[in-house]
Amino acid sequence: MKTLRFALVGAGEFGNFAKSVLDLVPQLSLAAVVDTNESAATNLANKYTVPIYADISTCLSKTKLDFVMVNTPNDTHFDIAKTALVHGV
Repeated sequence: MKTLRFALVGAGEFGNFAKSVLDLVPQLSLAAVVDTNESAATNLANKYTVPIYADISTCLSKTKLDFVMVNTPNDTHFDIAKTALVHGV
Protein backbone atom coordinates (compact mmCIF):
# COMPACT_ATOMS: atom_id res chain seq x y z
CA MET A 1 0.00 0.00 0.00
CA LYS A 2 1.18 3.52 -0.81
CA THR A 3 2.45 5.73 2.00
CA LEU A 4 0.47 8.97 2.30
CA ARG A 5 2.40 12.10 3.22
CA PHE A 6 0.67 14.75 5.29
CA ALA A 7 1.25 18.07 6.99
CA LEU A 8 0.02 18.68 10.49
CA VAL A 9 -1.43 22.18 10.56
CA GLY A 10 -1.56 23.29 14.18
CA ALA A 11 1.04 21.99 16.61
CA GLY A 12 -0.76 22.70 19.86
CA GLU A 13 -2.37 20.26 22.25
CA PHE A 14 -4.85 18.88 19.71
CA GLY A 15 -2.20 18.71 16.98
CA ASN A 16 -0.05 16.53 19.23
CA PHE A 17 -3.06 14.34 20.03
CA ALA A 18 -3.95 14.02 16.33
CA LYS A 19 -0.39 13.00 15.50
CA SER A 20 -0.46 10.30 18.19
CA VAL A 21 -3.65 8.88 16.64
CA LEU A 22 -2.28 9.07 13.09
CA ASP A 23 0.82 7.18 14.27
CA LEU A 24 -1.44 4.13 14.57
CA VAL A 25 -1.73 4.02 10.77
CA PRO A 26 1.55 2.72 9.32
CA GLN A 27 0.73 3.99 5.81
CA LEU A 28 0.86 7.63 6.99
CA SER A 29 4.01 9.70 7.09
CA LEU A 30 4.33 13.15 8.63
CA ALA A 31 6.08 15.41 6.10
CA ALA A 32 5.77 18.85 7.72
CA VAL A 33 4.43 20.85 10.64
CA VAL A 34 2.68 24.18 10.08
CA ASP A 35 2.05 26.62 12.91
CA THR A 36 2.46 30.35 13.51
CA ASN A 37 3.68 29.51 17.02
CA GLU A 38 7.33 28.75 16.32
CA SER A 39 7.92 27.15 19.71
CA ALA A 40 5.00 24.72 19.36
CA ALA A 41 5.97 23.89 15.78
CA THR A 42 9.59 23.30 16.72
CA ASN A 43 8.70 21.04 19.65
CA LEU A 44 6.51 18.82 17.49
CA ALA A 45 8.67 18.86 14.36
CA ASN A 46 11.83 17.95 16.28
CA LYS A 47 10.20 14.74 17.50
CA TYR A 48 9.76 13.60 13.90
CA THR A 49 12.61 15.41 12.12
CA VAL A 50 10.37 17.22 9.65
CA PRO A 51 10.44 20.82 8.38
CA ILE A 52 8.47 23.63 9.98
CA TYR A 53 6.45 26.27 8.15
CA ALA A 54 4.70 29.34 9.51
CA ASP A 55 1.99 29.23 6.84
CA ILE A 56 0.22 26.62 4.77
CA SER A 57 0.96 28.25 1.39
CA THR A 58 4.72 28.00 1.88
CA CYS A 59 4.42 24.43 3.08
CA LEU A 60 2.33 23.42 0.08
CA SER A 61 4.70 25.06 -2.38
CA LYS A 62 7.75 23.29 -0.91
CA THR A 63 6.39 19.90 0.19
CA LYS A 64 4.69 17.12 -1.76
CA LEU A 65 1.62 16.13 0.27
CA ASP A 66 -1.37 13.86 -0.05
CA PHE A 67 -3.41 15.61 2.65
CA VAL A 68 -3.33 18.12 5.47
CA MET A 69 -4.61 17.49 8.99
CA VAL A 70 -6.10 20.74 10.27
CA ASN A 71 -5.85 21.20 14.05
CA THR A 72 -6.43 24.92 14.35
CA PRO A 73 -9.31 27.02 15.68
CA ASN A 74 -12.55 26.40 13.76
CA ASP A 75 -12.65 29.86 12.20
CA THR A 76 -9.37 29.13 10.35
CA HIS A 77 -10.37 25.80 8.79
CA PHE A 78 -11.98 27.18 5.64
CA ASP A 79 -8.98 29.25 4.53
CA ILE A 80 -6.53 26.42 5.23
CA ALA A 81 -8.65 23.84 3.41
CA LYS A 82 -9.24 26.18 0.48
CA THR A 83 -5.52 26.87 0.16
CA ALA A 84 -4.77 23.13 0.20
CA LEU A 85 -7.40 22.47 -2.46
CA VAL A 86 -6.04 25.25 -4.68
CA HIS A 87 -2.65 23.52 -4.44
CA GLY A 88 -4.20 20.19 -5.42
CA VAL A 89 -4.08 18.68 -1.95
